[in-house]
Amino acid sequence: MAANTKPQLQVLIFVLFWVTGIRLLWLYFKYTTSGKRQLWLTVSLAAIASILIFATPIKNVALYGNPFYPIKIQVAGIVLNHKLTPETYAEGNRPQKWLQSILEINTPKWSTDQWNGGNEKYLDRAGGFFGVYVVFNFLLLLGLTIREQLLNKTSADNKSRNATTALVTILLVSLIPANFPQSHELRYFMFWMITLVSLNLSLVSGLQNQGRNWLQVKYLGLVYLLFMAIVWIKIDQFYLKPDFRTVERYLKNNVKAELVEQMIPNQRNCLIARHAIVKPNAVPFASIANAFFYSSYFHPEIPYNYSVKARSHPKIVAS
Repeated sequence: MAANTKPQLQVLIFVLFWVTGIRLLWLYFKYTTSGKRQLWLTVSLAAIASILIFATPIKNVALYGNPFYPIKIQVAGIVLNHKLTPETYAEGNRPQKWLQSILEINTPKWSTDQWNGGNEKYLDRAGGFFGVYVVFNFLLLLGLTIREQLLNKTSADNKSRNATTALVTILLVSLIPANFPQSHELRYFMFWMITLVSLNLSLVSGLQNQGRNWLQVKYLGLVYLLFMAIVWIKIDQFYLKPDFRTVERYLKNNVKAELVEQMIPNQRNCLIARHAIVKPNAVPFASIANAFFYSSYFHPEIPYNYSVKARSHPKIVAS
């Protein structure tokens, strides 16, 4: 369902949907007899799931001929119907920016949004995976793969391909975030880091079952806890400190009353909201992080209802 709000996630979910579907169909036909198969039920559930997951892209294809309308999309050299060409399309080499981001080379200081504060020296909204942690996990996976290959050469029986398959999997999976717009904004590609760590834990768990005492999940878990402790220290325990601010106090400090007063009763209002505003009080629009709080639900002092749709520019018409 979350894929309806994140175009970057829609492509990944689409790929996973088909890969998982093909795998499940293969297992279904392999382990069920023809008399017990209820393929109509499987197909029906898959169709319902597809509509729920890809509701917005399906609607956009039907109305505009572009699953990501109004964003510009090019398929096989054909530019689909669009009204917006994001600036990120022209922001340098995507794979290079992705590598720079995961390794945290010239990235901003850790924060909730990884904003560079207007300092062009740092790649805006990049980093956040902890570069040392990324390198550790990749080297661990590479080391497990090399070990597996060496053991396979000396053993005629019980040859394993698990680590090799895991390494190939993470390399193939890397092609998705590395070639997407905004490839350096890792918040949209957290699945990559989760996949890398999960593969390592799975492989180490398998070694433990083989009686390998020196490399066990519990020891690897301690190493991960050490990384987490370093992160806590570097962010000054930001996520561990309780925040006692009330909603009313937050609204007073972050929502512009003059914008709320301009809302038209019983209509959907276009709220111009942008990211990375250096001086919020000096501009006539809202911060994108606070756009949600401009809805009528949070402003009972306004004697009418209205809805809000945030846009970065008044000329952009979203679907």
